[in-house]
Amino acid sequence: MASEDGKMSKWSAVNGGCPEEPPPAAVISLWEEVAELLVDGSEKSHIQWHNIVEALEHAAKYLPTSPEARRFVKNHVGRILDEVLEIGWVGKKMRKGTVEVILRLALEMANKGLVAKDTDGGADHLPLRILAIVFDKGKHIYRDPDEGAFSDGGGQPEVRIDQIQAFHRMDGIHHLATYLSSRPAVDQYFSTLHSLLRAVFDAVFLTDDNEADAAHEISKSIMGHLLILDDEHLRKLPTSQMQQACLDLRLINKRSRLVFSDRQTLTDFHEFWRGLVLKLLRSESIEHRFLGLKEIGAMIDASHLPKAFVVSGAGCPFVNGRYELAPSLINGGCIAGDAIVSYERVDSAVKGKRLKLHPCVMEEEIFSSYSSTWWYLSEAGGSGTDYYFHKSKPHEHDRPPASGWDSTGDGDDPAPTLKDGEELIPIVEEKNTLEQQLATWMMKHNVFDIALGMHSVVMDVPTAMVGFLSRMSNANNSRGAVDRSALNQVLGQRMQLLESILPAMAEGASNMPQQSSPLLSQASLVSPSLSSMATSSSSDFFTAVAAAKQRLATAERWKQSMERALNEYLAASKEVQDARSYLTELERSREVINVDEEDSCDGSEEEVAGRSKRQRRLYKSP
Repeated sequence: MASEDGKMSKWSAVNGGCPEEPPPAAVISLWEEVAELLVDGSEKSHIQWHNIVEALEHAAKYLPTSPEARRFVKNHVGRILDEVLEIGWVGKKMRKGTVEVILRLALEMANKGLVAKDTDGGADHLPLRILAIVFDKGKHIYRDPDEGAFSDGGGQPEVRIDQIQAFHRMDGIHHLATYLSSRPAVDQYFSTLHSLLRAVFDAVFLTDDNEADAAHEISKSIMGHLLILDDEHLRKLPTSQMQQACLDLRLINKRSRLVFSDRQTLTDFHEFWRGLVLKLLRSESIEHRFLGLKEIGAMIDASHLPKAFVVSGAGCPFVNGRYELAPSLINGGCIAGDAIVSYERVDSAVKGKRLKLHPCVMEEEIFSSYSSTWWYLSEAGGSGTDYYFHKSKPHEHDRPPASGWDSTGDGDDPAPTLKDGEELIPIVEEKNTLEQQLATWMMKHNVFDIALGMHSVVMDVPTAMVGFLSRMSNANNSRGAVDRSALNQVLGQRMQLLESILPAMAEGASNMPQQSSPLLSQASLVSPSLSSMATSSSSDFFTAVAAAKQRLATAERWKQSMERALNEYLAASKEVQDARSYLTELERSREVINVDEEDSCDGSEEEVAGRSKRQRRLYKSP
């Protein structure tokens, strides 16, 4: 009874400190009837939607004082929301107004739980689960405005936006920030994060950055909580959700950097990102170690931008050509991490027509792409005509995708493809570049050695790291250069090892070069001499034996992974040679063969051809 009194005391603060009378018997009976319907399904269909709404209204009212109300909310509100948003309830469509009332009641209950710092659900984190369902962009009624999910018609993506605005008016984003700051066990509610973080990001745009401070605090809390997880808890988190969380946090921190010029939001994020990747690389889970390797590649890509893109294949010939990074963005050979990237070109053949390749943030609420970044090929100045666009995915917000472009209606088919230039511009944060920060981190923590010692993908990320570190050691920019002697001291012969193997693989050699063997020996750990072990204690001896066995097992796994990679590469090289020889023979026989070398484009969903300027806006600093 004491614990129940404690819960009452905690919840009474939400109710203004004035506990109400317990709910009438008729209300409790209604909750029980609705609960029975949820369990038994359509057999009890005499319960109407107005009964569901009434049950939720009573639950919201009595939530601070009634254990029965909290039990109903904990056990059944999630199911009700899923049925509403997925149109699963007896297969019947609902009126839009009814859906909005149910969602608003759910937000009210979740917000009360946040304020009370509700822990009645234990590790369930009920307020977060409710919010994650309400804000989930993937729910059926939020997806397609033309499908007609409601019985009275109308679009549905804006319903989600309305709920975010309603939550903002409840001061819910700030309550969420306070709640998460005191919840370090992030693994208990990790599955809710993508939906929550995406809603927080959208709230920043919807409120003209008024929620940016709360969003920044939420991001800081989650990043801190993730970094203190031990491996036992970390490896329980799905790798796909971890990858998505990194992307969501990066988007929030980039926006925060635009709002708070005095805060190192992007620097803090990249420090977190490197810290998390290091934990992943050291995990006992192979899947999580592979995610760590994949994220290294993402960090390398995020540390610089192509200086130019070449557009080709567009039905409008004047759109084709080389687009250079806007000169105003480059300072001292670098570009700021919070810069709004755009590329420009002048078509001298059409009276100096200026064109630009640039990102836009979608603003129109009726589209499910609200606050998403799309890329456009447009005329700069003048009419500002948009010729081609790309409905980009979240991970493509930094740079334009190569394929998958569409015409806006003003651009002639076919749509173009893009190819980035070889020259890269480093991104600078605070006093040095992200490239320098990343290279220093790799050397300090022997990340290259960890990558080489892992199973599989031996010729993927490690070779990318070789190219990255080699380029860094030769960098001319003072803010991005890494001392070659320091680089070689940390990497030892590892880089030479890969460089000695790759040429032989490219030539289709059947055996690895003999010079690789001494390099492998040099790359191994130094063992204590037998003479020194002879004078050691027996415990030291057995410890050394165990360590030697572990070293041997690790070396054998390393050898096997390299042999697999070598065999696969040689097989692919042989197939290339066979295909080339066959093509040559056919060409000699004067047969005409048309080889389409253009990349295949993944078609995006059909969109309205023209996007008016009122439906979107350029990124801009406040």
